[in-house]
Amino acid sequence: MNILVTKFYFTNNIINILIFSVVVHEPGTYPDLEREGLHVEPGKLNEINYQPVLWKRLNTPQNPCREEYIDRNPELASITDHKLSRLTGLDFAYAYNDLNVSYRYTQSQCILFHQQEDIIKECGCQYIYNPRPKYPSNNLPYCGSILGGDFDILALAKRIQCLTSGPLNVTVRSQYESTLCHPRCRYYTYESTISVTTWRAVDWQLHWLRQLNRAFKSMQYDVKINGEDWNITQSNGFHRWKEYYEKDNLTNVS
Repeated sequence: MNILVTKFYFTNNIINILIFSVVVHEPGTYPDLEREGLHVEPGKLNEINYQPVLWKRLNTPQNPCREEYIDRNPELASITDHKLSRLTGLDFAYAYNDLNVSYRYTQSQCILFHQQEDIIKECGCQYIYNPRPKYPSNNLPYCGSILGGDFDILALAKRIQCLTSGPLNVTVRSQYESTLCHPRCRYYTYESTISVTTWRAVDWQLHWLRQLNRAFKSMQYDVKINGEDWNITQSNGFHRWKEYYEKDNLTNVS
């Protein structure tokens, strides 16, 4: 079992926002944040509960599955023409790449990988939520990319239309389940849930929240009146902020 914790950090001149996403997954497999991620709320007690479930399937002609020996063999495990990392000391081999990072085979990612190949072939772009065999470039951008100096809204519209009208069709995806992307004969899933405990704010916390909010508005007002080049340290709001950061005991608000 692996637990991936990914941090997303958004910032501007005033506000910083920190968001965590957690995925419990099998070692070597792709941590699918979009479909399986649990969002962790900063500043609160987050408890992640998970139950490992072992699945075993019988390999039959009517319902074939991928045997374990295939996943242990680097030549047999691969589902791509791209070069993959070689492992030593582990009981599995890598099957495909996502942005030059190699991952172990799973049925769901196999389907998305082949779907991505169809998207690249038909639409000339990469779908950001599927395994990406190459880094995005001007020749092979993300399908919804709006970045770049030579942004072409018509080209974007054509990519989106191509994406939604063909390769993302459920019927197209399902054909891989019975041909190229059989489920593994033996694998684990992790039924994961998250519980969040919130503590009620106490008086001193509410006091400083109000103080900082007023200080921020005061600084904004002073800059608006005096101009961008004005020394903000002369603002009364700045001194209220400074008081907060220099105060030894924030709980004492008397």
